Amino acid sequence: MLEVFTPKVDGINDLFDIENIEFFPDNDLMIFNRWGNLVYKMKNYDNSWNGVPNTNAKTGDGKLPTGTYFYLLNLGDTDQQVFRGFIQILY
Repeated sequence: MLEVFTPKVDGINDLFDIENIEFFPDNDLMIFNRWGNLVYKMKNYDNSWNGVPNTNAKTGDGKLPTGTYFYLLNLGDTDQQVFRGFIQILY
């Protein structure tokens, strides 16, 4: 899993990519800012997040600012595996 992505729409690291996520179709991804506010949530995540929030997060230009964000990824499998970590957005 990448720890940094750069959603500059230049074709390189533009999306938050989780390797082999397609093998866990019942997954649930949540992204939080440094204050613990939910900024992105997606059931059945498909490697499509480009740094734009889909919750009530307010941003001036529609993108989240450069910074560190934290994720919770529940694979939705029978073991209910949950992964926690961080992701950095750089522009």
